[in-house]
Amino acid sequence: MSTPTAVPASTDTVLVMEGITKTFSGVRALKGVSIDLRAGEVHALLGQNGAGKSTLIKVLSGAHAPDSGSITMEGKTVSFGSPADALRAGIGTVYQDPLVYPELSVTENIFMGRELRDRFGNIDMRAQVKRVRELLRDLETDPNIATLPVGTLSVAVRQLVLIAKVLSWEPKVLIFDEPTAILTQREADILFGIIRKLRTRGVGIIYISHRMEEIFALADRVTVLKDGESKGTWPIQGPEALSYDRLIELMAGQVLQEGIETQGPLSDKPLLSVRHLSHAKTYQDISFDIRPGEIVGLFGLVGAGRSEVARAIFGEEPAQSGEIQLDGEVLRLRSPQQAVRKGIAYLPEDRKEQGIFGNLSITYNATITIAKRLAKLGFITNPRQEEQVTQQYVKDLAIKTPDTQTKIANLSGGNQQKVVLAKWLAAKPRLLILDEPTAGIDIAAKQEIHNLIARLASEGVAILVISSELPEILKLSDRIITMREGRQTGEFQRGASPEAVLSAAMQGKASIEQPGEQKPEQAAKETNTTPISRLMQHAAAYNRELILIAILIIGSLIFQLFFPTFLTWNNIASILSNVAVVSIIAIGMTMVIVTGGIDVSIGSVVAICMLISAKVMVAGGDNIFIALLVSLGVGLLAGALNGTIVAFGRIHPIIVTLGTMNIIRALHIDLLGPKWLTPPPVARTLALGNVFGIPIPWLLVIVLGVVVGLFLSRRPLGRAIYAIGGNPEAARLAGIRTRWVTIFVYAAIGMLIGLAALIQLGQSGTVQPNTANGLELQIIAATVIGGTNILGGRGSILGSLLGALLVAAIHNALITLGTISLLEGLVIGALIIVAVGIDMLQKRKAIKA
Repeated sequence: MSTPTAVPASTDTVLVMEGITKTFSGVRALKGVSIDLRAGEVHALLGQNGAGKSTLIKVLSGAHAPDSGSITMEGKTVSFGSPADALRAGIGTVYQDPLVYPELSVTENIFMGRELRDRFGNIDMRAQVKRVRELLRDLETDPNIATLPVGTLSVAVRQLVLIAKVLSWEPKVLIFDEPTAILTQREADILFGIIRKLRTRGVGIIYISHRMEEIFALADRVTVLKDGESKGTWPIQGPEALSYDRLIELMAGQVLQEGIETQGPLSDKPLLSVRHLSHAKTYQDISFDIRPGEIVGLFGLVGAGRSEVARAIFGEEPAQSGEIQLDGEVLRLRSPQQAVRKGIAYLPEDRKEQGIFGNLSITYNATITIAKRLAKLGFITNPRQEEQVTQQYVKDLAIKTPDTQTKIANLSGGNQQKVVLAKWLAAKPRLLILDEPTAGIDIAAKQEIHNLIARLASEGVAILVISSELPEILKLSDRIITMREGRQTGEFQRGASPEAVLSAAMQGKASIEQPGEQKPEQAAKETNTTPISRLMQHAAAYNRELILIAILIIGSLIFQLFFPTFLTWNNIASILSNVAVVSIIAIGMTMVIVTGGIDVSIGSVVAICMLISAKVMVAGGDNIFIALLVSLGVGLLAGALNGTIVAFGRIHPIIVTLGTMNIIRALHIDLLGPKWLTPPPVARTLALGNVFGIPIPWLLVIVLGVVVGLFLSRRPLGRAIYAIGGNPEAARLAGIRTRWVTIFVYAAIGMLIGLAALIQLGQSGTVQPNTANGLELQIIAATVIGGTNILGGRGSILGSLLGALLVAAIHNALITLGTISLLEGLVIGALIIVAVGIDMLQKRKAIKA
């Protein structure tokens, strides 16, 4: 990386944090920290994991309230109750992991929580897209991505989207928290160019990074934190500047040895031999050896195929051709379990998602690979042995933790990584694969892990290290293998020049890009945003609806050939009448599932609404409107209760609604008594009446479908529903009142249940103990088959209505066949599995992409 020409910072102070203190559960994370920021300055914040950097930034960005201390912006004391308050005050934050809503467009991501509105209060999407394109052009990024789902973009471009989002607030202070941790060097250079441009505009920038070369290249001043305290602030250049070694010493509290000693291979005979390993479109003809005690580095840009090769060796994603030998034995691994049995261990790239069990203890995480070996009689866990093993690794690896029963999620990144290493070291591997072993951890922890890797090699373990950091690869490796676009491009011995290794990884391109040579728009173009690709990406959102329509049409026509009465008007009318109740509730269930929730209390709530409204009609005469208000009120009360417990109790919705399902069903049976209840004939008005010849249930489905569909797409609250399901933490940081939105969707489905209950009462003509029993399964089936992602973030009212219609048509067809009891469950169950399976496959494909 080249050193940029420094732009003198203004002497005007834009921000002062003074005496900031913050305590969590008796532990003081910040102890009177003070820092100031000038306009047009890049102020670096350094410190080990756990030093207090993230806590300080969360206080500044409104995510945490300080216990004491003050924040001053342009001479005025301010306090923030939420991230939205900080944004409004002119403080924006770009986090290490892009907090986005993958199913929503770039424009919706940027304006989430503060949408531009037209004169009717609806979202003015045209104005938003225009503004977003202006922001993207300003960042020299392809403006055509404004209407694409963020989930279709590369990580680098997502980072640019978040920068555009923050810039749309016109901030005076911009915080970058480990922005390059997930970027390649080329993508990082794009980001650095943007930071320099912002600095020239007078924006004050706080920059957090563990990569010291970035600090010296970008920053004007640096503040060092250690154990929640400020060690001081110094200029990067000039007579008062501190040396690299002195900064490291301040952060670590000790002098760190930069180099490591390795003795090289302990044998000439390879332990691992890979020959001509290939996988279509991922990697081709990969061959190399690793000997006992040897550290081999696998280096290349992101997308070179390095991790895919590692996963093939570990049996997670087997190669399509080629051969893997371990100590002379040809391996045909089809699962990680087989690899572990052969003595292969794999530390994955994504520690949080693939490496740790966040809510479980350090002991559990450290001994999971040997739990069976430690167990008494092979199947009874042995807590004492597990504790002894864990204590030994805590000591040997210098894992900092209050005790071994602490949740691993509460440890710093470096200590989490040590526990993951302990997990595999306990299994006594012969081959250890390390994919980005020091990503996101501080310099001191990185040095400790480097020393551990060298120690393991000296004990005879063969080690394959994958890293995007060239200095790390050069420091650790006895040999280096470079890859580019799935192919080997070079092999180097220890001592090779950085330029030669990087050149091989980039196939002749310049090893260091100069500022201005790489444009952000080039990264955007790499996301394949041609007109045809954009059209395909937009069309993908409607695939499920088109598939359902095709299934309905083709299936009905085929069935009509064998049963001519199937497509008669009377039979179609019967299907539509029967589907009304399911369709109305499915509209509400779509909103609930889109937020990431679920409601299994539907059948019980329908039953209690039917019972109470029937009792009202029996007691008070033939007033259908009073009965409707009562049914709506009961449904609203039940839904709001569910939503409140989910939102404020933070209990999983399936547990909450399973509990209320049983409580309400018991209450229904008790109130009903031993006899069934038959309402007066007026109860049939809503179910069997019509307006201008259109049956009322059909009319209600159409009106509600259109109104709720427009609400979800055009109103800010509707888009907030998608935001919560797509990324609840991003929604919270955007200032969305996530708890109240959650209560709203459950209250909404409650009211729709109340409406549907009165239609059901008119259609059935009676209230029984098992009324609407199992109805929730039909609703969930219709919604999921209709394309609503069971994990949240995606779904449409049209899709859910088509799903309900398909379920009703299948029900009707099976009645005609006379096999409903046997086949309906099989067919609907299969459709649900296929629908969810498609979602999972799409998610996996997106992750790999």
